[in-house]
Amino acid sequence: MKKTLVVCLAVALCFVFSVGAYAAENNAIGKLTRGIVNGGFGWIEFFAALKEEGGKGLISGTVNTVKRELVGGVEIVTFPIGVPNEDFSPIIEPESPFELWK
Repeated sequence: MKKTLVVCLAVALCFVFSVGAYAAENNAIGKLTRGIVNGGFGWIEFFAALKEEGGKGLISGTVNTVKRELVGGVEIVTFPIGVPNEDFSPIIEPESPFELWK
């Protein structure tokens, strides 16, 4: 059971790091990739707020996490069309929750 979990986590991390190049492009595939990353890893926003603001970051981290998860869902659903941005640009900045840790 533990080996399966470790393998699944390793595959997920490889996926996240390999899709970074596609997420930077402003096209349909980049939008889909951003949506998957934001929807799957939006919870990182909560811990980034805790890191920066300490205990005061509980509320802002929760709000930002929900916002990022919803934006990820919108980008996944609307990836083939240029909605809400005609040029497939990111809806939320930074476009990935991983950029908060730089």
